[in-house]
Amino acid sequence: MPSKLNSFLHGAALVGVTIIIFIAGYVTANQISTLAQDEGWFSIPPQIIATETPLYKELASRDAIFSNKEAVLQKRGELTAAKASFIFADLTDLSLGYYKDGALQKQFPIRARGKAGSFFETPNGFYTIQSKEENHFSTIGEVWMPWSMHFFGNYFIHGWPYYPDGTPVSEKFSGGCIRLSSADAKELFYLTQRGLPVLVYSGLTASTSAAGKYYRKLSAVAGAHNPVVSAPAVLAADFESGQILWEKNKDEPHPIASITKLMTALAAVESINRFKVLTFPEDLVGLPQDSSELAAGEKLKSEDLLYPLILRSSNAVAELYKRQVWGFVGIMNQKAKAIGLARTKFADADGASADNISTAEDTFKLLRYIATYKKPIFDLSGKSRHALTAASGEKHNWANVNWPTDEKFLGGKAGSTTAAKETMAGVYNVRFAEAGERPVAVIVLGADDRIQDVRAILTYLEDNFVYGDVFASDNKKRIIREGASIYEVFE
Repeated sequence: MPSKLNSFLHGAALVGVTIIIFIAGYVTANQISTLAQDEGWFSIPPQIIATETPLYKELASRDAIFSNKEAVLQKRGELTAAKASFIFADLTDLSLGYYKDGALQKQFPIRARGKAGSFFETPNGFYTIQSKEENHFSTIGEVWMPWSMHFFGNYFIHGWPYYPDGTPVSEKFSGGCIRLSSADAKELFYLTQRGLPVLVYSGLTASTSAAGKYYRKLSAVAGAHNPVVSAPAVLAADFESGQILWEKNKDEPHPIASITKLMTALAAVESINRFKVLTFPEDLVGLPQDSSELAAGEKLKSEDLLYPLILRSSNAVAELYKRQVWGFVGIMNQKAKAIGLARTKFADADGASADNISTAEDTFKLLRYIATYKKPIFDLSGKSRHALTAASGEKHNWANVNWPTDEKFLGGKAGSTTAAKETMAGVYNVRFAEAGERPVAVIVLGADDRIQDVRAILTYLEDNFVYGDVFASDNKKRIIREGASIYEVFE
Protein backbone atom coordinates (compact mmCIF):
# COMPACT_ATOMS: atom_id res chain seq x y z
CA MET A 1 0.00 0.00 0.00
CA PRO A 2 1.43 3.44 -0.88
CA SER A 3 2.91 5.36 2.04
CA LYS A 4 0.52 8.30 1.51
CA LEU A 5 -2.47 6.02 1.85
CA ASN A 6 -0.97 4.46 4.99
CA SER A 7 -0.60 7.93 6.48
CA PHE A 8 -4.14 8.85 5.45
CA LEU A 9 -5.70 5.75 6.98
CA HIS A 10 -3.66 6.12 10.16
CA GLY A 11 -4.72 9.75 10.57
CA ALA A 12 -8.36 8.95 9.93
CA ALA A 13 -8.26 6.19 12.52
CA LEU A 14 -6.81 8.56 15.13
CA VAL A 15 -9.67 11.00 14.80
CA GLY A 16 -12.31 8.31 14.41
CA VAL A 17 -13.40 9.47 10.97
CA THR A 18 -15.20 7.09 8.67
CA ILE A 19 -15.62 7.96 5.03
CA ILE A 20 -17.53 5.59 2.81
CA ILE A 21 -17.26 5.80 -0.93
CA PHE A 22 -19.33 3.93 -3.47
CA ILE A 23 -17.66 3.52 -6.86
CA ALA A 24 -19.75 2.77 -9.96
CA GLY A 25 -19.35 5.33 -12.91
CA TYR A 26 -17.10 8.18 -14.19
CA VAL A 27 -14.85 10.57 -12.24
CA THR A 28 -11.15 11.03 -12.97
CA ALA A 29 -8.34 11.34 -10.44
CA ASN A 30 -7.97 15.06 -11.19
CA GLN A 31 -11.68 15.56 -10.63
CA ILE A 32 -11.35 13.80 -7.28
CA SER A 33 -8.96 16.53 -6.14
CA THR A 34 -11.56 19.15 -7.08
CA LEU A 35 -14.23 17.21 -5.23
CA ALA A 36 -12.07 17.00 -2.14
CA GLN A 37 -11.92 20.79 -2.01
CA ASP A 38 -15.54 21.40 -2.96
CA GLU A 39 -16.99 18.81 -0.60
CA GLY A 40 -14.64 19.42 2.32
CA TRP A 41 -13.33 15.87 2.68
CA PHE A 42 -9.78 14.54 2.91
CA SER A 43 -7.64 14.30 -0.22
CA ILE A 44 -7.87 10.76 -1.64
CA PRO A 45 -4.74 9.31 -3.28
CA PRO A 46 -5.37 8.64 -7.00
CA GLN A 47 -3.73 5.19 -6.71
CA ILE A 48 -6.82 3.77 -5.03
CA ILE A 49 -9.34 5.36 -7.41
CA ALA A 50 -10.13 3.35 -10.51
CA THR A 51 -10.73 5.51 -13.55
CA GLU A 52 -14.26 6.11 -14.82
CA THR A 53 -15.89 5.73 -11.41
CA PRO A 54 -18.67 7.91 -9.79
CA LEU A 55 -18.62 8.53 -6.07
CA TYR A 56 -21.26 8.53 -3.36
CA LYS A 57 -20.62 10.23 -0.05
CA GLU A 58 -22.33 9.31 3.21
CA LEU A 59 -24.31 12.27 4.58
CA ALA A 60 -23.21 13.55 7.96
CA SER A 61 -25.65 12.55 10.69
CA ARG A 62 -25.25 16.00 12.28
CA ASP A 63 -27.09 17.45 9.27
CA ALA A 64 -30.47 16.55 10.73
CA ILE A 65 -33.37 18.40 12.31
CA PHE A 66 -34.15 17.60 15.94
CA SER A 67 -37.59 16.24 16.72
CA ASN A 68 -39.86 18.05 19.18
CA LYS A 69 -39.25 15.44 21.88
CA GLU A 70 -35.51 16.14 21.72
CA ALA A 71 -36.22 19.86 22.06
CA VAL A 72 -38.21 19.18 25.24
CA LEU A 73 -35.29 17.27 26.74
CA GLN A 74 -32.96 20.11 25.77
CA LYS A 75 -35.29 22.58 27.49
CA ARG A 76 -35.24 20.48 30.66
CA GLY A 77 -31.43 20.63 30.61
CA GLU A 78 -31.51 24.41 30.24
CA LEU A 79 -33.95 24.87 33.13
CA THR A 80 -31.96 22.50 35.32
CA ALA A 81 -28.71 24.36 34.58
CA ALA A 82 -30.44 27.66 35.37
CA LYS A 83 -31.62 26.21 38.71
CA ALA A 84 -35.21 27.00 37.75
CA SER A 85 -38.36 25.44 39.16
CA PHE A 86 -40.58 23.55 36.70
CA ILE A 87 -42.77 20.51 36.04
CA PHE A 88 -41.59 17.67 33.79
CA ALA A 89 -44.36 15.28 32.73
CA ASP A 90 -42.97 12.11 31.14
CA LEU A 91 -45.83 10.51 29.19
CA THR A 92 -43.67 7.53 28.26
CA ASP A 93 -42.82 6.52 31.84
CA LEU A 94 -46.12 7.93 33.16
CA SER A 95 -44.40 10.01 35.82
CA LEU A 96 -44.55 13.71 36.67
CA GLY A 97 -41.66 15.40 38.41
CA TYR A 98 -41.68 18.70 40.28
CA TYR A 99 -38.27 20.40 40.13
CA LYS A 100 -37.33 23.12 42.61
CA ASP A 101 -34.23 25.22 41.94
CA GLY A 102 -33.16 22.76 39.24
CA ALA A 103 -33.39 19.63 41.41
CA LEU A 104 -36.10 16.97 41.43
CA GLN A 105 -38.04 17.46 44.64
CA LYS A 106 -41.09 15.26 44.21
CA GLN A 107 -42.29 12.66 41.70
CA PHE A 108 -45.90 11.59 41.11
CA PRO A 109 -47.34 8.73 39.02
CA ILE A 110 -49.50 9.79 36.08
CA ARG A 111 -52.80 7.92 36.23
CA ALA A 112 -54.07 8.75 32.74
CA ARG A 113 -53.10 10.64 29.59
CA GLY A 114 -54.57 11.20 26.13
CA LYS A 115 -54.49 8.30 23.71
CA ALA A 116 -51.46 8.42 21.40
CA GLY A 117 -52.25 8.99 17.72
CA SER A 118 -55.72 10.41 18.43
CA PHE A 119 -57.25 13.88 18.56
CA PHE A 120 -57.16 13.47 22.35
CA GLU A 121 -53.38 12.97 22.53
CA THR A 122 -51.76 15.03 25.30
CA PRO A 123 -49.74 17.81 23.61
CA ASN A 124 -45.98 17.38 23.70
CA GLY A 125 -44.01 20.62 24.20
CA PHE A 126 -43.14 23.32 26.72
CA TYR A 127 -45.86 25.42 28.32
CA THR A 128 -46.58 27.34 31.53
CA ILE A 129 -49.32 27.13 34.14
CA GLN A 130 -51.94 29.60 32.91
CA SER A 131 -54.37 29.39 35.81
CA LYS A 132 -55.26 27.29 38.87
CA GLU A 133 -58.61 26.23 40.34
CA GLU A 134 -59.28 24.02 43.33
CA ASN A 135 -62.12 22.49 41.34
CA HIS A 136 -62.70 23.14 37.65
CA PHE A 137 -65.83 22.07 35.76
CA SER A 138 -65.08 20.82 32.24
CA THR A 139 -67.83 21.78 29.82
CA ILE A 140 -66.36 19.31 27.30
CA GLY A 141 -66.42 16.20 29.50
CA GLU A 142 -69.06 17.63 31.84
CA VAL A 143 -67.04 16.52 34.83
CA TRP A 144 -65.43 18.17 37.84
CA MET A 145 -61.61 18.16 37.84
CA PRO A 146 -60.18 18.77 41.34
CA TRP A 147 -56.92 20.66 41.88
CA SER A 148 -56.73 21.80 38.25
CA MET A 149 -53.67 23.49 36.76
CA HIS A 150 -54.37 24.75 33.21
CA PHE A 151 -51.32 24.74 30.91
CA PHE A 152 -52.64 25.00 27.33
CA GLY A 153 -55.89 25.01 25.34
CA ASN A 154 -58.21 22.35 26.75
CA TYR A 155 -55.41 20.67 28.73
CA PHE A 156 -54.93 20.56 32.51
CA ILE A 157 -53.01 18.72 35.16
CA HIS A 158 -55.65 17.64 37.68
CA GLY A 159 -56.86 15.07 40.20
CA TRP A 160 -59.32 12.26 39.59
CA PRO A 161 -62.36 13.70 37.76
CA TYR A 162 -65.94 12.92 38.74
CA TYR A 163 -69.43 13.49 37.38
CA PRO A 164 -71.85 15.96 39.01
CA ASP A 165 -73.50 13.08 40.88
CA GLY A 166 -70.14 12.22 42.47
CA THR A 167 -69.38 9.13 40.33
CA PRO A 168 -65.63 8.92 39.49
CA VAL A 169 -64.70 8.88 35.80
CA SER A 170 -63.51 5.49 34.56
CA GLU A 171 -59.76 4.98 34.55
CA LYS A 172 -60.07 3.98 30.87
CA PHE A 173 -61.32 7.42 29.80
CA SER A 174 -59.16 10.51 29.24
CA GLY A 175 -59.85 13.65 27.27
CA GLY A 176 -56.11 14.37 26.96
CA CYS A 177 -55.36 16.00 30.31
CA ILE A 178 -52.63 14.74 32.65
CA ARG A 179 -54.45 12.96 35.48
CA LEU A 180 -52.94 12.39 38.92
CA SER A 181 -54.55 10.94 42.00
CA SER A 182 -56.51 13.64 43.81
CA ALA A 183 -54.12 13.52 46.77
CA ASP A 184 -51.07 13.95 44.50
CA ALA A 185 -52.75 16.71 42.50
CA LYS A 186 -53.53 18.61 45.71
CA GLU A 187 -49.92 18.35 46.85
CA LEU A 188 -48.65 19.55 43.46
CA PHE A 189 -51.26 22.33 43.41
CA TYR A 190 -49.78 23.91 46.53
CA LEU A 191 -46.20 23.50 45.27
CA THR A 192 -46.83 25.45 42.06
CA GLN A 193 -47.85 28.91 40.92
CA ARG A 194 -49.00 30.61 37.72
CA GLY A 195 -46.24 31.02 35.16
CA LEU A 196 -44.37 27.87 36.25
CA PRO A 197 -42.89 26.09 33.20
CA VAL A 198 -44.55 22.79 32.29
CA LEU A 199 -42.59 20.42 30.02
CA VAL A 200 -44.61 17.59 28.48
CA TYR A 201 -42.45 14.84 27.02
CA SER A 202 -43.46 11.85 24.94
CA GLY A 203 -40.97 9.33 23.59
CA LEU A 204 -43.18 8.96 20.53
CA THR A 205 -41.71 9.83 17.17
CA ALA A 206 -42.69 9.31 13.57
CA SER A 207 -42.59 5.58 12.84
CA THR A 208 -39.28 4.39 11.45
CA SER A 209 -39.45 1.64 8.85
CA ALA A 210 -35.73 1.26 8.28
CA ALA A 211 -32.38 2.08 9.80
CA GLY A 212 -30.20 2.73 6.78
CA LYS A 213 -28.13 5.74 5.76
CA TYR A 214 -28.15 8.19 2.89
CA TYR A 215 -25.35 8.47 0.34
CA ARG A 216 -25.18 11.34 -2.11
CA LYS A 217 -23.66 11.13 -5.57
CA LEU A 218 -20.75 13.54 -5.91
CA SER A 219 -20.39 15.55 -9.10
CA ALA A 220 -17.09 16.65 -10.63
CA VAL A 221 -18.55 20.16 -10.85
CA ALA A 222 -19.78 21.59 -7.56
CA GLY A 223 -23.54 22.17 -7.62
CA ALA A 224 -23.95 20.69 -11.12
CA HIS A 225 -26.69 18.33 -10.02
CA ASN A 226 -28.60 20.72 -7.76
CA PRO A 227 -32.25 21.14 -8.76
CA VAL A 228 -33.24 24.35 -10.50
CA VAL A 229 -36.01 25.96 -8.45
CA SER A 230 -37.57 29.40 -8.25
CA ALA A 231 -38.18 29.30 -4.47
CA PRO A 232 -35.64 31.30 -2.40
CA ALA A 233 -36.08 29.01 0.63
CA VAL A 234 -36.20 25.22 0.33
CA LEU A 235 -35.81 22.18 2.54
CA ALA A 236 -35.93 18.48 1.64
CA ALA A 237 -35.49 16.13 4.61
CA ASP A 238 -36.31 12.58 5.59
CA PHE A 239 -39.61 12.90 7.43
CA GLU A 240 -38.77 10.21 9.98
CA SER A 241 -35.11 10.80 10.80
CA GLY A 242 -34.91 14.54 10.03
CA GLN A 243 -31.85 13.93 7.82
CA ILE A 244 -31.43 16.97 5.56
CA LEU A 245 -31.01 15.93 1.92
CA TRP A 246 -30.98 19.35 0.28
CA GLU A 247 -31.66 22.87 1.49
CA LYS A 248 -31.43 26.47 0.44
CA ASN A 249 -31.82 29.24 3.02
CA LYS A 250 -33.80 26.93 5.33
CA ASP A 251 -33.56 29.41 8.24
CA GLU A 252 -34.68 32.46 6.23
CA PRO A 253 -38.18 33.73 7.23
CA HIS A 254 -40.80 34.14 4.50
CA PRO A 255 -44.56 34.62 4.33
CA ILE A 256 -46.18 31.17 4.28
CA ALA A 257 -49.76 31.94 3.10
CA SER A 258 -52.20 29.07 3.74
CA ILE A 259 -49.59 26.77 5.25
CA THR A 260 -50.76 28.79 8.27
CA LYS A 261 -53.87 26.60 8.32
CA LEU A 262 -51.84 23.65 9.62
CA MET A 263 -51.41 25.60 12.86
CA THR A 264 -55.04 26.76 12.68
CA ALA A 265 -56.11 23.11 12.62
CA LEU A 266 -53.78 22.20 15.47
CA ALA A 267 -54.95 25.10 17.65
CA ALA A 268 -58.61 24.32 16.87
CA VAL A 269 -58.27 20.67 17.87
CA GLU A 270 -56.50 21.59 21.11
CA SER A 271 -58.69 24.53 22.18
CA ILE A 272 -62.20 23.81 20.81
CA ASN A 273 -64.42 20.88 21.74
CA ARG A 274 -64.20 18.86 18.55
CA PHE A 275 -67.75 17.54 19.03
CA LYS A 276 -69.22 21.02 19.39
CA VAL A 277 -71.70 21.77 16.59
CA LEU A 278 -70.91 25.08 14.90
CA THR A 279 -73.31 27.06 12.73
CA PHE A 280 -71.88 28.58 9.56
CA PRO A 281 -72.70 32.32 9.65
CA GLU A 282 -74.15 34.27 6.76
CA ASP A 283 -71.40 36.89 6.75
CA LEU A 284 -68.80 34.24 5.87
CA VAL A 285 -70.68 32.90 2.84
CA GLY A 286 -68.87 33.74 -0.37
CA LEU A 287 -65.79 35.07 1.41
CA PRO A 288 -63.17 35.99 -1.25
CA GLN A 289 -61.02 33.05 -2.32
CA ASP A 290 -63.10 30.59 -0.29
CA SER A 291 -64.16 27.31 -1.86
CA SER A 292 -65.72 25.52 1.10
CA GLU A 293 -69.18 25.56 -0.56
CA LEU A 294 -70.77 25.95 2.88
CA ALA A 295 -74.15 27.69 3.12
CA ALA A 296 -75.48 30.01 5.79
CA GLY A 297 -77.04 28.10 8.65
CA GLU A 298 -75.27 24.80 7.98
CA LYS A 299 -74.35 22.96 11.15
CA LEU A 300 -71.18 20.86 11.37
CA LYS A 301 -69.15 19.39 14.20
CA SER A 302 -65.94 21.29 14.82
CA GLU A 303 -63.81 18.28 13.82
CA ASP A 304 -65.69 17.94 10.50
CA LEU A 305 -64.76 21.51 9.56
CA LEU A 306 -61.12 20.41 9.42
CA TYR A 307 -61.82 18.89 5.99
CA PRO A 308 -62.79 22.12 4.19
CA LEU A 309 -60.14 24.00 6.19
CA ILE A 310 -57.31 21.77 4.92
CA LEU A 311 -58.57 20.13 1.73
CA ARG A 312 -60.26 23.25 0.31
CA SER A 313 -58.03 25.74 2.15
CA SER A 314 -61.15 27.52 3.39
CA ASN A 315 -60.55 31.03 4.71
CA ALA A 316 -64.13 31.11 5.98
CA VAL A 317 -63.63 28.04 8.18
CA ALA A 318 -60.38 29.52 9.50
CA GLU A 319 -62.30 32.65 10.49
CA LEU A 320 -65.08 30.57 12.07
CA TYR A 321 -62.55 28.71 14.22
CA LYS A 322 -60.97 32.02 15.20
CA ARG A 323 -64.35 33.30 16.46
CA GLN A 324 -64.82 30.33 18.81
CA VAL A 325 -61.99 31.15 21.22
CA TRP A 326 -60.94 34.54 22.53
CA GLY A 327 -57.33 35.21 21.52
CA PHE A 328 -57.23 32.32 19.04
CA VAL A 329 -54.27 33.71 17.06
CA GLY A 330 -52.44 34.19 20.36
CA ILE A 331 -53.01 30.48 21.05
CA MET A 332 -51.49 29.70 17.64
CA ASN A 333 -48.39 31.71 18.56
CA GLN A 334 -48.26 30.12 22.00
CA LYS A 335 -48.34 26.68 20.40
CA ALA A 336 -45.60 27.64 17.94
CA LYS A 337 -43.38 28.65 20.86
CA ALA A 338 -44.33 25.50 22.79
CA ILE A 339 -43.09 23.18 20.04
CA GLY A 340 -39.90 25.11 19.32
CA LEU A 341 -40.80 27.13 16.20
CA ALA A 342 -38.44 29.99 17.04
CA ARG A 343 -38.76 31.89 13.74
CA THR A 344 -42.51 31.53 13.23
CA LYS A 345 -45.20 34.17 13.83
CA PHE A 346 -48.91 34.22 13.04
CA ALA A 347 -51.02 37.32 12.44
CA ASP A 348 -54.29 35.64 11.44
CA ALA A 349 -55.87 32.20 11.14
CA ASP A 350 -56.19 31.98 7.35
CA GLY A 351 -52.72 32.99 6.14
CA ALA A 352 -53.85 36.05 4.16
CA SER A 353 -51.53 38.45 6.02
CA ALA A 354 -47.93 38.86 4.88
CA ASP A 355 -47.08 38.83 8.59
CA ASN A 356 -47.69 35.07 8.82
CA ILE A 357 -44.05 34.10 8.53
CA SER A 358 -41.92 31.03 9.09
CA THR A 359 -38.82 29.29 7.82
CA ALA A 360 -38.54 26.09 5.83
CA GLU A 361 -37.04 24.35 8.88
CA ASP A 362 -39.77 25.56 11.27
CA THR A 363 -42.42 24.49 8.75
CA PHE A 364 -40.85 21.03 8.61
CA LYS A 365 -40.99 20.85 12.42
CA LEU A 366 -44.67 21.85 12.44
CA LEU A 367 -45.56 19.27 9.81
CA ARG A 368 -43.69 16.51 11.64
CA TYR A 369 -45.21 17.50 15.00
CA ILE A 370 -48.70 17.17 13.55
CA ALA A 371 -47.90 13.82 11.93
CA THR A 372 -46.52 12.51 15.22
CA TYR A 373 -48.82 13.98 17.88
CA LYS A 374 -52.02 14.87 16.00
CA LYS A 375 -51.91 12.24 13.27
CA PRO A 376 -55.59 12.51 12.23
CA ILE A 377 -54.90 16.05 10.93
CA PHE A 378 -51.95 14.86 8.86
CA ASP A 379 -53.86 11.85 7.55
CA LEU A 380 -56.82 13.92 6.35
CA SER A 381 -54.46 16.34 4.57
CA GLY A 382 -53.35 13.45 2.33
CA LYS A 383 -56.83 12.43 1.21
CA SER A 384 -57.61 13.12 -2.45
CA ARG A 385 -61.21 13.95 -1.47
CA HIS A 386 -63.64 13.50 1.40
CA ALA A 387 -67.41 13.07 1.40
CA LEU A 388 -69.35 14.24 4.44
CA THR A 389 -72.92 14.92 5.52
CA ALA A 390 -73.35 17.96 7.77
CA ALA A 391 -75.23 17.68 11.04
CA SER A 392 -77.97 19.73 9.36
CA GLY A 393 -78.18 17.30 6.42
CA GLU A 394 -76.23 19.04 3.61
CA LYS A 395 -73.91 16.76 1.62
CA HIS A 396 -70.39 17.69 0.59
CA ASN A 397 -67.61 16.02 -1.39
CA TRP A 398 -64.47 18.11 -0.98
CA ALA A 399 -61.50 17.55 -3.32
CA ASN A 400 -57.95 18.27 -2.18
CA VAL A 401 -56.60 21.47 -3.80
CA ASN A 402 -53.14 21.25 -2.23
CA TRP A 403 -51.56 18.78 -4.65
CA PRO A 404 -52.55 17.04 -7.90
CA THR A 405 -53.76 13.46 -7.46
CA ASP A 406 -50.50 11.59 -6.98
CA GLU A 407 -49.67 8.33 -5.20
CA LYS A 408 -46.43 9.90 -3.95
CA PHE A 409 -48.24 12.58 -1.93
CA LEU A 410 -48.81 11.58 1.70
CA GLY A 411 -50.05 14.86 3.14
CA GLY A 412 -49.37 18.55 3.61
CA LYS A 413 -50.59 22.04 2.78
CA ALA A 414 -50.13 24.56 -0.01
CA GLY A 415 -50.60 28.31 -0.07
CA SER A 416 -50.63 31.31 -2.38
CA THR A 417 -50.80 35.08 -1.80
CA THR A 418 -49.24 38.06 -3.53
CA ALA A 419 -46.71 38.51 -0.72
CA ALA A 420 -45.90 34.81 -0.22
CA LYS A 421 -46.12 33.87 -3.93
CA GLU A 422 -46.58 30.07 -3.89
CA THR A 423 -45.73 27.87 -0.90
CA MET A 424 -45.82 24.14 -0.23
CA ALA A 425 -45.19 21.92 2.78
CA GLY A 426 -45.71 18.33 1.67
CA VAL A 427 -44.57 14.79 2.43
CA TYR A 428 -43.89 12.43 -0.46
CA ASN A 429 -42.86 8.82 -0.98
CA VAL A 430 -39.48 9.02 -2.73
CA ARG A 431 -37.94 5.96 -4.36
CA PHE A 432 -34.23 5.54 -3.69
CA ALA A 433 -31.99 3.04 -5.40
CA GLU A 434 -31.69 0.34 -2.78
CA ALA A 435 -34.35 0.40 -0.09
CA GLY A 436 -37.53 1.25 -1.96
CA GLU A 437 -39.45 4.31 -0.83
CA ARG A 438 -38.86 6.73 2.02
CA PRO A 439 -41.13 9.55 3.27
CA VAL A 440 -39.47 12.89 2.50
CA ALA A 441 -40.79 16.32 3.41
CA VAL A 442 -40.29 19.04 0.82
CA ILE A 443 -40.83 22.67 1.86
CA VAL A 444 -40.74 25.49 -0.70
CA LEU A 445 -41.39 29.13 0.21
CA GLY A 446 -41.74 32.02 -2.23
CA ALA A 447 -41.95 29.87 -5.37
CA ASP A 448 -43.14 31.04 -8.78
CA ASP A 449 -44.52 27.53 -9.35
CA ARG A 450 -44.64 25.27 -6.28
CA ILE A 451 -45.56 22.13 -8.22
CA GLN A 452 -42.72 22.55 -10.70
CA ASP A 453 -40.24 23.26 -7.88
CA VAL A 454 -41.31 20.27 -5.79
CA ARG A 455 -41.19 17.91 -8.76
CA ALA A 456 -37.71 19.13 -9.66
CA ILE A 457 -36.57 18.41 -6.10
CA LEU A 458 -38.14 14.95 -6.07
CA THR A 459 -36.44 14.09 -9.37
CA TYR A 460 -33.12 15.33 -8.00
CA LEU A 461 -33.45 13.17 -4.90
CA GLU A 462 -34.28 10.02 -6.86
CA ASP A 463 -31.43 10.60 -9.31
CA ASN A 464 -28.71 11.50 -6.82
CA PHE A 465 -29.25 9.56 -3.58
CA VAL A 466 -28.93 6.00 -2.39
CA TYR A 467 -30.52 4.88 0.87
CA GLY A 468 -29.98 1.67 2.83
CA ASP A 469 -27.28 -0.55 4.27
CA VAL A 470 -25.62 -1.58 1.01
CA PHE A 471 -22.33 -0.18 2.33
CA ALA A 472 -22.34 -2.27 5.52
CA SER A 473 -19.35 -4.62 5.48
CA ASP A 474 -16.99 -6.72 7.50
CA ASN A 475 -14.82 -4.25 9.42
CA LYS A 476 -11.72 -6.19 8.42
CA LYS A 477 -12.24 -5.49 4.73
CA ARG A 478 -11.04 -2.34 3.03
CA ILE A 479 -12.36 -3.08 -0.46
CA ILE A 480 -15.70 -4.78 -1.06
CA ARG A 481 -16.76 -6.04 -4.48
CA GLU A 482 -20.44 -6.38 -5.25
CA GLY A 483 -20.86 -7.49 -8.86
CA ALA A 484 -19.35 -4.81 -11.07
CA SER A 485 -19.37 -2.24 -8.27
CA ILE A 486 -16.56 -1.47 -5.83
CA TYR A 487 -17.09 -0.11 -2.32
CA GLU A 488 -14.12 1.30 -0.47
CA VAL A 489 -14.18 1.89 3.27
CA PHE A 490 -11.78 4.26 5.06
CA GLU A 491 -11.57 3.93 8.84
